[in-house]
This record gives sequence, structure tokens and C-alpha cells, in this order.
Amino acid sequence: MHDPDLDDKASFLLELYRKALNLPEKELYQYFLNHAVKTTRSTIGFFHLVSDDQESIILTSWNQEALKNCTANYATHYPVGQAGNWADCLRLKRPVIYNNFAESPNQKGLPEGHVSIKRMLSFPIIEDGKVKAIFGVGNKTQLYVKDDVVQLELVANELNKILKQRKIETELRNAKEKYHSLFANMLDGFAYCEMIFDKEDKPIDFVYLEINDAFERLTGLRRENVVDRKVSEAIPGIREANPEIFDIYGRVAKTGNPERFELFFKPLSIWLYISVYCPSRGYFAAVFENITERKLLQQRLEEKTSEVEEYATGMEQLAEERALKLKDAERMAAIGQTAGMVGHDIRNPLQAITSDIFLVRSDLSVIPEGEEKEGIKESLDSIESSVEYINKIVQDLQDYAKPLKPAMQETHLDELCEECTLKKDIPENIKASCEVAEDANKLAADPAMLKRVLSNLVSNAVQAMPQGGKLCIRAYRDANDTVITVHDTGMGIPEEVRPRLFTPLFTTKSKGQGFGLAVVKRMTEALGGTVTFESQDNEGTTFIVRLPPSKK
Repeated sequence: MHDPDLDDKASFLLELYRKALNLPEKELYQYFLNHAVKTTRSTIGFFHLVSDDQESIILTSWNQEALKNCTANYATHYPVGQAGNWADCLRLKRPVIYNNFAESPNQKGLPEGHVSIKRMLSFPIIEDGKVKAIFGVGNKTQLYVKDDVVQLELVANELNKILKQRKIETELRNAKEKYHSLFANMLDGFAYCEMIFDKEDKPIDFVYLEINDAFERLTGLRRENVVDRKVSEAIPGIREANPEIFDIYGRVAKTGNPERFELFFKPLSIWLYISVYCPSRGYFAAVFENITERKLLQQRLEEKTSEVEEYATGMEQLAEERALKLKDAERMAAIGQTAGMVGHDIRNPLQAITSDIFLVRSDLSVIPEGEEKEGIKESLDSIESSVEYINKIVQDLQDYAKPLKPAMQETHLDELCEECTLKKDIPENIKASCEVAEDANKLAADPAMLKRVLSNLVSNAVQAMPQGGKLCIRAYRDANDTVITVHDTGMGIPEEVRPRLFTPLFTTKSKGQGFGLAVVKRMTEALGGTVTFESQDNEGTTFIVRLPPSKK
């Protein structure tokens, strides 16, 4: 025999799913609740959600009949601990029937104005061991029976499926919106592509499936001219201009191993930094940044480096040419002429280079941190070191050539020694020490000249110990003289070069013009003293500066 109730159930479920497509959740709950009340022949009903911690009931919906006869005021949330037996289904996690509500257990009374209850059926919707919602019906004319529970369980399960599906769809929609927002607003260009291989599995082309707004902005290529087109069509001549990108993209699309590289994209005449990865075999996604300005800055830096090197080379050559052409007497005159020329022809360009370095460092501040930025910083440091080296050569040359007029005053040797050791860039593999006798600490001298003498001797000692060693400065009194020694543990000075050690333009080093020790000798003599040295092969060298007491 045909059961009309089955038709009603089927019709309700179809209508429930149809309404689930368009109705807001509040109205969907109301539709479900009205059906539950009607199916069980009740007069009142409620549907409430339960918090995830199971501690609070979120008051959600009542049927119209219940609201019509109820004047009680409710908060939004209701603590489970304060709820009466209408929430027993939540506590017991099963359907609960109270056909004689007045005699039912666990009563906590009803709020003032609440509709009276004669009998009640409450039902939990459970998922993963937690109660997600409870609903109940009440005041049926006849007793509630198990069949009423079955009727409600059927529609409750379907409603729970709909709620889960709606939650998933909402989360997917939100995730999709976030993805599209990120995709559209990211600063780097993005392209998602499918790789095309020939019969021999070699990459021959690829198709743009999607690009973002930054792709258009950074490349100047319009979406309508790129998406769903082969790159060979969108950018004619790319295979001949940049064949390497086909190999890289094809390798990533086949192996799944991500790669990063820099590329001068010839069709657009721009430099790109590209990160490419494989979301699935045969496809790749490329994220790229236009680094053309950074590359131009690096090129400027390299040009300045070359310029500094040319200045330095042109100066080790000028001195050598003069030295070869002139006799000993004429060499001294040439040194004076060269010193004057250096002050104008070399220091002026060096000042310009120093200014350029400052501007490049300012430009560098806008570049993001990374290996490339660190490389540029190292190059700038190298240039500045070269400029300082050239300046020292110029200073030695001018100090040797210009007249010296010491400004004698009380000088403290311990302070000078500390500046020449602790504050000077001495390699970590060299252990430096300073010993100044108390009676030798103060003397009358030109502190600037004496500091220059000690600095040159310390630099000479450091250069004599490339593998490391010990450097010791000592000062003591010998009769009325002040004696300062600078000792190193280097290889010693070869016997054949010792007679010419203080001669200007003579050097045994690969770098330098041979003025350092000549300046030491000239300044020491200007202070009224003498400088000598003692050296032994493989045991080191000691320079000895002897300064007499000042003449009153």
C-alpha cells in the first residue's frame, strides 16, 4: 500500500536541499524547525547551536507559535550549567522524552513569560563525538513516542549534512577570495604555465594559463595577448633570444625540483630574478622580480672599481717611469714635482670617487636584503679600501717631499702605542702587545709625526707576517735618550736589500711605492733622532727609534 508519509518526507528533503542553496542560515533553521513541529504534531519548537567547547548554548531559533506566546527575554548565549532539563539531550548525548514535564527530573524552572510546557522531546545533532546543535519540540497533544524520534533523526541528519556542506563552501569561498586578493595584489609577477614537450620529451614551448596584474605591469604584456597562448606566439623570437629558459622551465616541470636564477630577458631588455616551481608534473609556476635598476647600480659600481684601479696603476707606473729616467740627484727633485702633481691630479678624482661611493651607498639602501646586496656592499668596501690605500701612498709621497716643521710638545707614548696597536686593523692571527716603561712615557716630540712613524713601522711589521706571529712595541730610557722598538717575528729582511731599505722608491713588496720607511727615517730625523734596524733570517726584525731629549 502506498505510504503518503514517505511522499511528504521525500518532498520535504528535496525542498530542504533546494532552500539550502538560497536561504540564509537563520531562515533555513526556521524552515527545518517548522517541519519538525508539524511532523511530530507539536505546537512549539526550538533549534540552538552549541559552542565547540560544549560549555555554552547559542540561542538561535524558535518556531513562530512559541514566539507568539512567549514574552521572556533571552541573552545570546546560555551556559550549559544553568540550563534545565531541556538541555539534557546535550548532557546525555541522546534523545530525551519528558511526557510529563511537570514531574520530569533536573528542572530549574522557566524564565518569567516563557510559554508553558506540558511535554517535550529534545534531540542532539552529534558529529565527531561533539554535540553541534540541539533541537526540541513540545506540547504535542498525545504522548511522544520512539517514532517521533526516528522522524526527527531523519531530517536532523540531513540538516547536519547541509550545514557541513555550507561551512565547507563558505571556507572555500573565503580561501578563494583570499587567494585572488593575494594573487592580484602581490608585487612580484606571477605566471602559471603548461610545458609542451616534443616526441623526444624535450621542452619546445609553453602555454600561459594564468598571470597576475604585476605580470602585466612589470613586462608591459597585456593579459588578453598572453593567457591561453603559447609563449612563442605571445613573445615572438623568444626561443632564439633566450633558449635557456626553455631548458630551465622544462627541467622543473619534469623533475619537480624548484630553481632560482637571474636572466637578461632580451625581448623586453630587462633583467629578471625568477623563482620557478612545479605544482604538478608538466606544469610550472614562475614568480619573478624586475631587477634592472639593481643591475644598473651594480654596473656603475663595477665601473667605479675599474676607475680606481686605473688611477692606482697609472700612479705605481708614473713613479717608476720617473725613477728609471732620472739619476739619484734628479730623483729627489722628481719626487717633489710628483708630490705637487699628486695633490691636484690624483686627489681630486679620488674625492669624486668617494662622493660617488656615498651616492651608491644611498641608492643601495632601497634594495632588499639578500646575497646580491651583500655582494655590492663587499665591492664598496673593497673600493673604499683601495681609495684609502691610494691616499696613504699620496700622503707618504707628500710627507717625504714637503718641508717638515715639528710642533714639539709633551707627548704620551702609552697613548700613541695603544692607538697604533689596539685601534689599528691588525689581523687576528697576529698578537700585538705594548710595553712602555714609566720613566719613558713622557717626552717632548711632535705627536702627529711620532704617531706616523709608529704607524708605518707597525704596518711594515704586519706585512712581514702574512702567516701570523707576534708584534711588540717597547719604550724605555737609555741614558737620556728615549728608545722605541717595534719587533716582529716574521721571516726577516734579506741580506741583499738591507742597505737600500730606507731609500725612497725602493720596495720588496708587490704593492707599494717604497716611501713608508723613507718617511719614517725623514720624520725621525726631523725630531732629532735616528732609526736603525736589526734582522735575522726566520727570526724577525726589530726597528729601533732613538730620540734625544729636547733642546731648551
